[in-house]
Amino acid sequence: VKIGDEFKTASRNIQAGTGATGVELEALTQEFRDLAGRVPQDLGTVSTAIADVNTEMGLTGDDLETTTKQFLDMSRIMGTDVSSSIRDVADTMAIFGVDTSETGATLDALAKASQVSGVPMGKLQKQLREFGPVMKNLGLSFNESAALFAQFEGAGISITRVLPGINASMRRLAESGITDMRTAMFEGMKDIQNTENATEALNKATELFGAEGAQRMTVAIQQGALDIEKSDVIGLVVQ
Repeated sequence: VKIGDEFKTASRNIQAGTGATGVELEALTQEFRDLAGRVPQDLGTVSTAIADVNTEMGLTGDDLETTTKQFLDMSRIMGTDVSSSIRDVADTMAIFGVDTSETGATLDALAKASQVSGVPMGKLQKQLREFGPVMKNLGLSFNESAALFAQFEGAGISITRVLPGINASMRRLAESGITDMRTAMFEGMKDIQNTENATEALNKATELFGAEGAQRMTVAIQQGALDIEKSDVIGLVVQ
């Protein structure tokens, strides 16, 4: 009886979360039933995740079941809130034009960036969702942005302190006629890394990243906390 009541509650969760009725609701409920026996989370969590993936990513059928399981598994392993992860990752994938079929690879990339840097995966997800458009305009891919954010935060540099400077730098580059902003930023970081005079390096960092984050950026770059030898992955192999 208890299980039956839980399934009824789960079905109501799906209906409330998706607005589905009739045949559509029956199909979503069946996907939930199929998935519920394959994951250890409670029925309420699974049904809410099914509804969230359906509404955020527009998936149905086997794709819905597979993707929801990927989110549930990653949430359990990395200790993230599954509903927040679905929202953040789905929105970020849309920003960078990543197809929903790449959800598993996207979650793996985030997990690897988190593990290498020590930055919580949930924090990276939220930052990428909030600041992804800036990175997209800079010419970075999703993987490059995840790696860059992980290195910044892992080096004790809040991305919120750096982004205003990056925005200002992008405007200056655009005004000067430079179109390849990605290359310009990485070349600027390499220039800071190779500048021996501390004052000169700080001035270059201030011009590139703004005054608020310049000092920490200079130290991080020159001490190797930010590995820019391989600018294609920002020192983190996230594939």
